[in-house]
Amino acid sequence: MAADHHEARGTLPMEARMHDLSFVMQRIAAGDRARLFHAYFGQQGVELSRGWIFKRKTRVSLHPEEMSRVKDVLHARRRGASRARP
Repeated sequence: MAADHHEARGTLPMEARMHDLSFVMQRIAAGDRARLFHAYFGQQGVELSRGWIFKRKTRVSLHPEEMSRVKDVLHARRRGASRARP
C-alpha cells in the first residue's frame, strides 16, 4: 500500500531518493561532468555527462537539500583542482 501511495503522489520513497543521491555522488567521484538545472515547474536536478566518443547524458531530479550537498562536493572538487595547478 505504501508503494501505491507514493506512485499516486508522484514522489519516490526515501530509499529511492537516497539511491539517486548516492548515484550522483558516485558519478561525480568517477569524473563525470555535472550540470545543475532548474526545470520549468521548479524541479531541481543534475545532468551528468560522461565520455567523449559516445556521449551519454543522465538527468537525475533531486530535492533542494540533496542539491546543496551536490553543490558542496562540486565546489570542493573545483577548489582542489585549482590548488593543484601551478
